[in-house]
This record gives sequence, C-alpha cells and structure tokens, in this order.
Amino acid sequence: MHLRDDSQLLPTTPAPTRRLPVLFVHGHNFNSDQDTDFNYQKNWQDATRVSFKPTLELSGNAGLDIEDYYIRFQDQSRSISEDATDISDAIDLILHRHDPNYAYPYVSGQTTNVKVVIIAYSKGTLSSRLYLKSLQTNLTGMPPPRPGFNPISEFIALAPPNHGIATAFGTTCAAQQMMNGRSALTCRQFGQFGTPSPASCGSFPSGGLDFITNLNTPDEAPGSRPATNNSGVATPPTQGILYVTIFADASNPDFVGGMNPPNPNTCLSRPMAANQSANALNIPVAIAGAGETEVHGNTPHTPLVICKALFAAVHHRSPATENCSLAANATDAPIVPPPARATAVLSLDFSGSMSVPACPSCATRAVLLKDAVELFVQLWSAVSVPSDRIGVNYFRTNIDDTFNVGGDSTPLLLNAGDDVITSVSSQTPSNNTAMGGGIKRAIQTLNGLSDTPIRRVVLFTDGMQNVNPMVGHQGNQLVISDEAGRPNSNVPGSPALVLDTSGGISIDTIGIGVGEDFVGLLQEIASATGGRTWPTADPAFDLRRFFVEELINALKGFSPQLVAYRHGTLTPRGSNESFSIENGAKKLVLKVSCRHGNTVDFSVDRNGVDVTSAGRFINGAFYKIFVIDFGARTQINSRGTWRVNIKGKASTEYEAAAIVDSETVRYDAFFDQQRPRVGNPLELVVRLASGVKSVSRNARVTVTLSHPGISLDRVLNDIKREELRSFESNLSIKEQKQLALSQNAKRWNQLKTRSEQLIVRANDKGEFRARIQPRIPGIYTAVVTLDGLDDRIGRFSRTVTAITVVRSAR
Repeated sequence: MHLRDDSQLLPTTPAPTRRLPVLFVHGHNFNSDQDTDFNYQKNWQDATRVSFKPTLELSGNAGLDIEDYYIRFQDQSRSISEDATDISDAIDLILHRHDPNYAYPYVSGQTTNVKVVIIAYSKGTLSSRLYLKSLQTNLTGMPPPRPGFNPISEFIALAPPNHGIATAFGTTCAAQQMMNGRSALTCRQFGQFGTPSPASCGSFPSGGLDFITNLNTPDEAPGSRPATNNSGVATPPTQGILYVTIFADASNPDFVGGMNPPNPNTCLSRPMAANQSANALNIPVAIAGAGETEVHGNTPHTPLVICKALFAAVHHRSPATENCSLAANATDAPIVPPPARATAVLSLDFSGSMSVPACPSCATRAVLLKDAVELFVQLWSAVSVPSDRIGVNYFRTNIDDTFNVGGDSTPLLLNAGDDVITSVSSQTPSNNTAMGGGIKRAIQTLNGLSDTPIRRVVLFTDGMQNVNPMVGHQGNQLVISDEAGRPNSNVPGSPALVLDTSGGISIDTIGIGVGEDFVGLLQEIASATGGRTWPTADPAFDLRRFFVEELINALKGFSPQLVAYRHGTLTPRGSNESFSIENGAKKLVLKVSCRHGNTVDFSVDRNGVDVTSAGRFINGAFYKIFVIDFGARTQINSRGTWRVNIKGKASTEYEAAAIVDSETVRYDAFFDQQRPRVGNPLELVVRLASGVKSVSRNARVTVTLSHPGISLDRVLNDIKREELRSFESNLSIKEQKQLALSQNAKRWNQLKTRSEQLIVRANDKGEFRARIQPRIPGIYTAVVTLDGLDDRIGRFSRTVTAITVVRSAR
C-alpha cells in the first residue's frame, strides 16, 4: 500500500497530517498479468490527464483534508478473495496509523472511532464489496467476521461490474469471477458444452462459479445506511456504510453495463453496473469515449466522476446533485467544495458599562474585549479550515447586526478575519444592555446554516440585561421574551425563543462580573444549550485566556487543543517558556502577547535547535503568533521540547500559549453539578484518553482552584451611594455598586480570589476526581494541567479550565 508520495505504508510510518483516510482500490490490469506497469498509478495518479491524486494535490482542494492510500495487487489472475483479504489488512493498517491504540495486526474485539472511505474502480469494486461482506458473514479462507464493527463510512464504486460482465478475457480465477463462472456468449458454465476449461479456483468466495450471485445474496450492500432519514436529513456514518455507485449513462455505455440490464433475458442480468440494494445510490454520468472499453477506461479520469466521488467522501452524503461548478464536458480537474466545519457568531456587549476600567489601573473593559477578540480571530485563522465562518453583532439598547462582507453576514473566516477585527475595534460603549436581543439575532443568523456541524454563539457581556427581549425562566425552561415594564430594543420578543439543545446551536458565555444573579444566568444559558461558561471578576488577567479556551471549545470534536497557557514577566535577559509536544501533530501554534503599549518578540527552538525560519508569523501591535505545519514539506517532527525565547522591555508582563492540532489526545474537565450551593459538596471530574483508551497510569493531573475569599455582599455594603456612577440608565443600585468595585483599589483587592492545590484521585473508570466544599458563593475556577506519556506519541501536555458558579445556601 502506497502513500501520496508513493512511499509504502508500514506499521512504523509516522502519524498522518490529514484527517480523512481514503483507500483507493484499482481495477484489473488487462495489459500485464503481473502488473509491471502499476495499474494503481494508471487508474488514480496519471498526471497526463485528469486523475484523483493530482486533483487532491491542488491547493483549492487542501480543505478536503484527505489522507489518500493506494493499494496494489500484483497478481492479476488470482482470486478476488485474495484481493479482499489484502484490503482487510490494509484497512487495519490505516486504522492503526490514524488511531495508534488500534493494534496492528488486528486483535479480536478491538474497535476505534476512525472511519475509512473506500473509492474503488472496476474489478476493485468487487474486491471491496467482498471485504465488506466478510465483516458480517463467515467466508471460507477469509478473516472471520467482526460483528458490530464497521470501520467504513462510504463505499464509492466507479464503473463496477456489479452483475458480472459479458466480455471474454480468459478463464483465470479473476476472469471467471467477473463472468460469474459462465462464458461470454452462451452463458454456459466454463468447461461444459464446448466452453473453455477454467482454472481450478475452488468454490465461493475463491472460485468463479456463481461468484457474482453469491456476492449479491442476500443483499448487494451489506451494512449499508440509507442516504437520508424519513425527514430527508443525511444520515451519519455511525448508522452504516453509504454505498455510492457511479457509472456511464445510457448515452455512451460501458461494458460493465448501466442502470438496467440490456434485456430481461440476458445472462443473470449481466452486464449491469447498478447496485440494486434499496439503500444504494446509483448515479449515471456522461462519460466520453469511442466505444465501451474506452468509456470504461475514462471513468476514473472524468472530472464530474472525481467531483462526485470526493464530495461523497468528505461530506458523507449523496453527491447526486453536486457538480463542483463544472461546465458541461469539462476537462479540468474539479475543485470540490470542502465540508463545513464551524460557524461562530460573536454577540458582544458594547453597552455603557463597557467604558468602566477593568481594574483600578487597567484600560476599559471595551479595550480588553477588543484585544481578546483580535487574538481569538487571529488564532482561529491559524488553525482554521477553508470552510470556517464567522459573524458578529453588537448589543446596546438596540442590536447592530449590520456586519457583512459582500452581503454575507457569516463570511468565510479566511476572507473576513481582518474585517471582523476592524469592525470590533471601531465600536464605542453606550446606552443599555439588550442581551436577549443579541442572542436571538445570533441564533437567527445561524439557523440558516443547518449543514454546518458546529454552530456557536459566543456571548460576551459585562452586566445584567435591562432591555427587552429578556432571558428568563418560564417553568423549567429558559426563554427569550418580553417582560412588562422594560424598554424595547429593535428585536421583537415575540415569538418567544426557548434556549435548549434542540436546534443544534450552542451558546458559550464569557462574562465580566461577580454578581451571583448575573454570572448564574450566564451559566444557565450555556448549560441549557450545551455550551460552556467563563465568567471572571479579573478580566485583565483572565479574558485573553478565556477567549483562547473558547476557540478550543468552539472547535471541539476537531483537533485544535490547548497545550498550556502561562503568565510571566520579562527579566532583563529575556524569558523563555517550554512546551512538550507529542508525535503526530499536524500543526503547532505558539502565541506571546502583552498589554497594549508594550511589545514582545520571540524566536523558537525545538530540542535546542533554532527552527524559527521553519514557520510563519502573524504579527500584531501587542502579540506575535508562530505557526508551523508538519508534513512532507516541513522535515521537522512535532515530537520534542519546543521553547519560545521572549525578548522585550524588562518587567513587561506577558501571556504565552501553545496550541497543537492533534487528534490522539482526548480530555475534558467539569464540575458534576449544574447549580451548586454553599455547603453542598462539589466534585471536579477530569477525563483523559489517548485514542479510545483512558489514561491514568502514565498521567499526572494538577489542579489549581481559585475561589472567593470574602462574600461579595460584605464588600458591596461598604459602598456609599455618593460613590456611584450610572453608566446605563436602567441599572439597579446593586449593579452600580458592582461597577464601582473596579474603580477603588482597596475594595478591588478585597475581592482577590484565594488559590489552593486540589488533591486529585484516579478511579477505576479512567477519571480523576477532586472534592471541594464551597463556603462562600461566587465563581470557582479550576485550572487543570494534564501531563501524560503514551507509547505511540510520547509525552504530551494539555490544559483546560473548568468553572462553576456557587450560589448562596437556601
């Protein structure tokens, strides 16, 4: 089996740089019994004509993220069952490469979440179908069945002889099988009534007699899933294999047949390419060629065929209506639309309270928000795929949702990142807080993007809502609707909008504040919609990290992961930060930032060797970001100790982070109660896995818990009315007092959190747990650091923050 660079895949081959494994299975070589001219190259890689491999190498198709594999069968005469056995082994080796915890050779009972796509041509489609059948049925001479195990998401068959062929080309085992053990002209069994004597191949699946009949019985698509459910929605790969069959239409037929047999009396329905399973998709395509043989040979080199096959592979759904914007009779390789991944709409608070200083010696909350959003956009751009999209709205008394690029309110991030940064930086705080309206408009924007796997609202606010529509409770539901006596925004409260998970849109909340009602509501909004919350009383310290963690969370299920996030202060000789990165990463992003008005610079080394020139930089007024892609073009392994060597003015405070694009490690941390209260025990749960296996023996988990040291009400009671300033017209006295906290150094210091190290214990479920007993209401923040060792990828580190709001005792 060969990789894209034509090297052979081995158990020791380094981890892949692309996400989606696709196995290409070539057809029969009519020119060489021993495949001396390499049929896999002719079928899939021919650079002199439109072919799959050159198409995948186009920069416009990089977003498909396909890791392509090419199997080669040398002996063209042997039984198709031997080819199928080789496919079984090849799939296991691919699974092992994409999931190191999947053992190779295969170990009975093991499983994995990795799914492989098979694209096969001509005879290779029969080999592939026999392999798929063997997963469920005991076939003599082949690997035993694997009940409940299906590693294939799509099987895409090009010009398949699904019902045999009526073209004579010998009596080898493979020839007999493709002819169902019967001669081309008389349909008699080979060796009978004057037909040629066949090679001795045995019975099914190794033999030729009734090979096609047995292959197609009882179903031509074993383990299949329908293309759509009863509601017309595409079914996911977890529900089975999508069978897609693409072949020449009746206008210029292929010798393997088309949608129907030539006539009802033909020999066992041959030839017919269509798969007659109820779940199979059959797609006829116009193929050029002078005669049936040339049409057959042109099929894997036809732009529309390549378009549909790759579209089905990456989108995991029917390609019947997709044409990749190809003109009729196109001769150029297609640019295949990449799969949608994520769309995020930022809903940002620019009410009057955002003009309050973030701390007694800090810039305003608005300035800190603008900096954090700029870093969020730039870091997302560094780890994005071409289909990622972004939008933004702003809420004051009214909602401003006019942001667009070329009329698109959620433009592609790669085209709109700078526009978002410019738009946010131009905002000025004023008026009141229509938080409910901002959320509702963001959800309405995302409702039109139902084909995007990840849809998130990123809500940022610094105070309680005070303009309709309001977020409130109705029974046991959280609802956006109008409240009597409130001023109205430009977003109608009717019809009411229920916040839950049914719409597939999550709301992540980032808030500045300490009020129990305020931060508690943000936690409820996130919890109700499947999102996450990051409230803080110290935005100057936390806000940038929280937006970085929001990025990681927004793309959860994909691979960007946070290795570490650190605060430091430059010494006269500079400072450095080191990060342990594992083997197999696709990309590494290193970020150093400082406060506005200061600057930092840094170089990068790996294991003591300078590699600064191997990456690229994204430079901003207060930050610098280093990005390096690992792969064939970068002859640097990700595994090792990576160090940033930071330079700048002594005493400059900085924040350093490392983000890795890697899929092997899985981790999370969360508190086990949604509405904890003072006096009730609370547990932090940490989960860590490498591949599908939990990691506990070779892992170390450290947790720093920050929590209130004094009750907020005690501090607020000391604030006199004459100290208050009304930054918004509808603020309560308590809300005005909370804003006054950041304007008085003494009271600000009273609210400084207390920190402690938690004792974390592993259990037999592969979890780590720590118990706490909250005594003061407020924000409880656990910064979790995970360090592990895996035999395949080496040492790795991750960090994640878990936050909960502890409410007062009843």
